Amino acid sequence: TIIDERMTRLTSATLGIGGALMASVVIAAYFRLRRAQHQIAERNDRLIRANFELTLAAKASALGQITSHLMHGLQGSVAGLSAVVAGREPGPAAPDWETAAGYTERIQTMIHETVTLLGDSDTHSSYELTGHELAAIVRRRNLATAEKKGVEFIVRDGFDESLDGHRGGLLCLIISNLVQNSIAATAAGGKVTVLFRHEFDHASVTVTDEGHGIPVELQPHLFEPGQSGQSGGSGLGLAISQLLARQIAATVKLDSTGPSGTTFRLVLEHFQ
Repeated sequence: TIIDERMTRLTSATLGIGGALMASVVIAAYFRLRRAQHQIAERNDRLIRANFELTLAAKASALGQITSHLMHGLQGSVAGLSAVVAGREPGPAAPDWETAAGYTERIQTMIHETVTLLGDSDTHSSYELTGHELAAIVRRRNLATAEKKGVEFIVRDGFDESLDGHRGGLLCLIISNLVQNSIAATAAGGKVTVLFRHEFDHASVTVTDEGHGIPVELQPHLFEPGQSGQSGGSGLGLAISQLLARQIAATVKLDSTGPSGTTFRLVLEHFQ
């Protein structure tokens, strides 16, 4: 009887220890499986993001090639149009011709800036721009448009830190596009404000208007081609701006919008 009791206790202890070991093995295997699943999910997310970035890079590269071809093709035609407008004799239609002359001059300026930017990229030109210089360029490029619309145009701050000319050129193009949209959305007597900031390892630029805001149904699709909140708009400006921003480690997003105005924010990462 004593031997049987000892055997029973020994058997129970053995079974208990064995069960505990098996439970430990099962629990450890479960957590290892969960960890492996989490790692696989993270890698899948990184792969999806990498594929998305590659797709955007390919689109931006194609956009650059098309733009380069388009700009060089337009140079001669616009120069000829400008010569015709400039040589027009004064007459009853003079105000219309003055307007046309203003448009051709603006188009020529845009073409020159774009061709210069493309040339800098192709030849790897090396120069730097500070945040203050960028702010001055943005002010100079857009002040005339704002004054013509009767909109107050304010550019604030800037920063001492520099960035290379290619990134600076693209930033100016993106910011100017946001500013032009804001001026178009703001009624005469309103205000458009551009604010430059440098914070730690990134720089940010906000563009704020005093328009009527962006419709709720359009907000999720702002950066998709063909989506525009302006009558007659192509819906390409913000989509192209986002593509260009990604080429310089930057992002463009809608910061806020409502009946009293809209703010877009451009953030340039890895900036010191």
